[in-house]
Parts: sequence; C-alpha cells; structure tokens
Amino acid sequence: MKDIQLTHTGVFHLERLEDLIYERYNKEFNIEDNESLRELVRFASRLQDTDIQREFLLFFLNCGAEMQAALREAEEVDNDNYIRRS
Repeated sequence: MKDIQLTHTGVFHLERLEDLIYERYNKEFNIEDNESLRELVRFASRLQDTDIQREFLLFFLNCGAEMQAALREAEEVDNDNYIRRS
C-alpha cells in the first residue's frame, strides 16, 4: 500500500471507519500516518461488524482501480475478506 492516493470520498469513508472503530473498540488510528493506515486496514478487514465492513467496502469502492488491486493483494487485508474474493 505504498504511495496511497485517496479521493476526497475515500478519505471521508476512512474517517468514518476510523470513528466507528474508536466508538466500538476504543482503538485509535491516524490515517495521515502510513503505518497507522495499514494497521487500520488490517484491523477493519478482520472484523465481522456489519457497519465497519460497510464503511470498509465504501472506502474500497472509492479507491482507484490501481489502489483496489493493491488492496486485494496487500498483506494487510485478511485473506477471508470479501475484497480478496471479488
């Protein structure tokens, strides 16, 4: 997930994802820090929470094709996550 380029909508959904995780799991991330962003993706992709998975999907759908491909291949995304199977 090197050189991550996000749209404004992608950032919006990442911020919502970050807020949901903090509200429900009291875990903080900083999406402006690359390593923290990786941890957020890693954490979110493993959760079975429907609301978090919806925001994760909206984030994914608002990434460009290259970023979507990188996320599908990224070690940070859980192997059982739906974006790996699509």
